[in-house]
Amino acid sequence: MTIGVTDRDVLVEVADDGAGVLAGAPLREGNGLVGMRERVMAIGGEFTAGPAEGKGFRVQARLPARSVAA
Repeated sequence: MTIGVTDRDVLVEVADDGAGVLAGAPLREGNGLVGMRERVMAIGGEFTAGPAEGKGFRVQARLPARSVAA
């Protein structure tokens, strides 16, 4: 897990080195990723989730610093 903070945003990334999922596999309801995406987008952030480079899985959220401080 990594967290980066700038004056403009906060970047949170969680990655593992496990089996991951197939590239292009859709996010499905019930796995929690859809809800994460909705919450991040609701505050003007960006969200990605999918296979990590090489192997494993990566979830990344970039949140506007103004929303995190509130």
